[in-house]
Amino acid sequence: MLKGMRGAAGSWVAKFFIAVLVLSFAAWGIGDIFISRHSGAIATVGDREIDVRRFSLALRNQMSGIERQIGRPLTMQEAQSFGLDQAAIIDLARQEAMFAEAEELGLSASDLEVKLSVALNPAFRNALGEFDASQYRQTLEFSGISPAEYEEGQRRAISSNAVAGFAATGYQLPAGMAERLHSFNNETRRFHYVTLGQEAAGDIAAPDDAALQAHLEANPEAFSSPEFRKARFVIASPDELAKQMSATEQEAREIYELRKSFYNSPETRKIRRIVFGSPEEAEAAKARLAEGATFFEVAEEKGLSAADTLLGRGPADSFEAAMADAAFAVAEPGVVGPVQTDFGPALLQVDAITPGASKSFEDVSEELLQTVRHDKALEEVLRIETEISDFVAGGADLDLIARNMGLEVAETPAVDADGASADGAATTGAAADPVFLSALFAAEEGAVSEPISLSDDSVVVFSLTGIVPPALRPLDEVRAAVAESLMAERTAAALAELAQQITDRVDQGDLLAAEADIFGKTLSTSENLTRSGASPDLPSDLVRTLFEKNAGGAAWAALDGGQKVVIAQVFEIEAPSGEESKAEEVSLAAQINSLAQSDIQEMLTRAAVQARGVKINNSAVEQALANISGNAR
Repeated sequence: MLKGMRGAAGSWVAKFFIAVLVLSFAAWGIGDIFISRHSGAIATVGDREIDVRRFSLALRNQMSGIERQIGRPLTMQEAQSFGLDQAAIIDLARQEAMFAEAEELGLSASDLEVKLSVALNPAFRNALGEFDASQYRQTLEFSGISPAEYEEGQRRAISSNAVAGFAATGYQLPAGMAERLHSFNNETRRFHYVTLGQEAAGDIAAPDDAALQAHLEANPEAFSSPEFRKARFVIASPDELAKQMSATEQEAREIYELRKSFYNSPETRKIRRIVFGSPEEAEAAKARLAEGATFFEVAEEKGLSAADTLLGRGPADSFEAAMADAAFAVAEPGVVGPVQTDFGPALLQVDAITPGASKSFEDVSEELLQTVRHDKALEEVLRIETEISDFVAGGADLDLIARNMGLEVAETPAVDADGASADGAATTGAAADPVFLSALFAAEEGAVSEPISLSDDSVVVFSLTGIVPPALRPLDEVRAAVAESLMAERTAAALAELAQQITDRVDQGDLLAAEADIFGKTLSTSENLTRSGASPDLPSDLVRTLFEKNAGGAAWAALDGGQKVVIAQVFEIEAPSGEESKAEEVSLAAQINSLAQSDIQEMLTRAAVQARGVKINNSAVEQALANISGNAR
């Protein structure tokens, strides 16, 4: 948590939080945030001052809330990073503005209310959760404030909250609104529906060449060749550079020692166990096995499932010593025991045996030498990448970069954004790498790119040398695709017209079942659906439309890109009812009332602050923060 908070303190999250607070100041009418003042007050609300001691205590309260959550003290730097100082000022400004309203109304908290608020403050409770007067005094002393000053602040806060509370008290939803809202959200409906496919569209005339050409030209994005690009490039490949690298036996042995556990793995076994109450019971179970019972049947008699018996798979040192000695002593899978274990006498079953693997240095030396060469090549690629960056920054072209790096300039074929060449063949190397292709299709012609790391750890720098823009393909080249697309378009139009005609007739009183029968279809019936529901056959948009219809009303929707349509009719409407529904309705009303009351309180408080205006003395704030931080040290 500590590491996370320290990281977050400098992160965009913290910066965003602080930005929100600054905007909050503007919204509340708290101006001149960054203007230093010379008075001793932290801020003024109208002609009323907020002094340093009240700010100190408010900030301490803000920090205490966070400290209780993370289980450690906050530093002042962390508190500022999370904007707690600004939050404390906002709270005090709200309180002061509302306290002014309270005074104008002649309202003031009683002594009993103040004492109760003190007693209930978690900051003043001991480890038993009880109010501790000594802790109360020490906490206030640490903040540089007297009990009288603190209690006066509490009186202000209680009075301020009371004004806002009185304004919102008694607000209730208009009669029947909660019921209507609850009914709107929870009403269920069932629908009759029929789905019609391409066969229902009837005979669609085959398009002639003129229609095909018009469709081709109307849909260039579907029937054009893609944009192609080509480039010159210089690449530093670790695979190629590795061929030039030397590797010694000592370097290979060092890697072998680091990876010894990988090359030398122990034997592992999958083991199950059944524990018994006594050696006699274990022996009796073993006799049952000898008679033909299975290990799992014996386990089931003990009330154990197969999962209950499984200890796991691992090497000998991952099991209790006595069990490992017995289970790893047998040459084949099978039952072992009884074995005296820490949990009592047990039967073991070895399910599987995986032999260990052991490879000497000599067995893997060639592989390790290649690893050494590859690692050195990667280091060389990083060096080359740095030098290429310097050359690019200095305006060098690819030929100069290649000469200085001892590399070659190569050229890609013209490729599309997926790496396919103009003849549709797949490409290899840099031209097939997604990272390179993404950069290539974002580049400007003629400019030398920054070095790019590819997926195989190569580094490439390139210059875009040509762009072939998309071009509409000739009709003869794409005739079949254009015909298929146009027929699908005409089929969709015919089905849409048919579905609308059926919907209109059903709305006028025709039976949907009779309409379906014309096409040899029978009606399906949906399950109960809410307004936000859907089913595999009824899209959510169609369901929402049907909820706007009365009983018997119909609507339709296209499926599969218009190659099918579904026509549905409202069959049954059921309003929410019963005790559970009534309880949900009451709960909804309470939630809305609570939110409305909070909104009223917020609007009143905001108006009180904006009416008086707030000015912040930043120099006083900074001095107060320095003092608080110094006291903490």
